[in-house]
Amino acid sequence: MKVADPSTGWAAGLTTSMLVAASNGSFSAYSSVGGQSLSIGKPHAYARSPPVGNVFTRLGLIPNAPSAVELVAALNRTFREEDFAIGADAMALAGVPVNGSANTEARLRALLRRYI
Repeated sequence: MKVADPSTGWAAGLTTSMLVAASNGSFSAYSSVGGQSLSIGKPHAYARSPPVGNVFTRLGLIPNAPSAVELVAALNRTFREEDFAIGADAMALAGVPVNGSANTEARLRALLRRYI
């Protein structure tokens, strides 16, 4: 696995979102990349000790992998079992709206109509 590193020229000019979209999944120590990965259907794992506790881990959408062995298991077993994809149904079952952008747009439009 390579890490985007503009100082070496590898992946220069590519954003994190572009790299995740072109990958089988992603992992991070703890960042917003996890939720962003899920939003485009890519699995994610947190590779951090102590483990991360947030809405995604509590809902079982993102596994914690605080050791190298657990990270390898998440990448090779869990991601494979998910066929390297997170379906919208998994997000919906966890209570995450699959139309979040539309909901946000509708709310912003209502606020604009009300205050402008």
